[in-house]
Amino acid sequence: MFHAQQPALTPQEVDIYHFPSQKRLHTVVSSPKEEKTGMVMSLVLCRAKGAGDSLTLVTGYENGLAMVTQQSPDGSWDVSYRSQAHGQPVLSLDVSPSQDFFYTSGADANVVKHPIPQQAWSTYSAPETPTTTSSPPHPESRVPKRDPNKPAKPKPPSLLSAALASAPKQAPIPQKQTVEVRTQPTKVINTKHSGQQSLKMRSDGKIFATAGWDSKIRVYSAKTMQELAVLKWHQVGCYTIAFANLDVSPSTDDEKQSNVNANETGSDQSSATSRAVVSKLVDVTVKDRRIKQAKETHWLAAGSKDGKISLWDIY
Repeated sequence: MFHAQQPALTPQEVDIYHFPSQKRLHTVVSSPKEEKTGMVMSLVLCRAKGAGDSLTLVTGYENGLAMVTQQSPDGSWDVSYRSQAHGQPVLSLDVSPSQDFFYTSGADANVVKHPIPQQAWSTYSAPETPTTTSSPPHPESRVPKRDPNKPAKPKPPSLLSAALASAPKQAPIPQKQTVEVRTQPTKVINTKHSGQQSLKMRSDGKIFATAGWDSKIRVYSAKTMQELAVLKWHQVGCYTIAFANLDVSPSTDDEKQSNVNANETGSDQSSATSRAVVSKLVDVTVKDRRIKQAKETHWLAAGSKDGKISLWDIY
């Protein structure tokens, strides 16, 4: 069981912990305490590739505000995007697989696409101490010549020179370029269906789906945000959905070549043995085909208030 130590004091704060040590690493305050944003309703923590792989926190609030807060190299957290495109609480949000934008749904009928701004970083070094050059001596002020037979006495360094020599050199300090906080969402659509409780994107980033209080599961195009399908089966409100995290890698050339060699070797066997092997391979192939199809299907699961779970295969 996890026990938080000194949790966030206000509803606007977000605590970030390390597991399994259960140590709190950050407390992110995205909005001032006097701002009436309400509590955090939904959040996603990721490393946005478009933001220089910086740790990025995406939050949705009770007043309909959506916000992106990113960690700078010096450890501070800065708001890079904030927009209140919802008139009701944000109920759910999800970040795209490319991690350059995210979608939100709320208690109202809006579904909104938001950007994740790209942060740029630069470095600068502390200026070096200028060196002074001595002017040539005046002709009249000549230094007496040193006797070449006597060894020269080393000149002791001054206290200032010794202190400067022993001081460590300053390393380049990361400095964030000034980036204006973006406030405009990418796209807002009114679905005319309020209360879309849960929103999830598919692992390939092509579509996303929502679960609604009206018991319907709606599927949208991620590119156009056009409604593609309405899934009807539950009798009461749907509260959560999830896509199968599909990561299918194509067969390599070596695997294909090994399959060809195996087929050539099998063709050289006797006819009786070949028939037995072929019949057995057919059975295995049918079973493997079914397993392969099940593993490569973008399953969509939905959970309803009635305690039932439905499983869908779409597109």
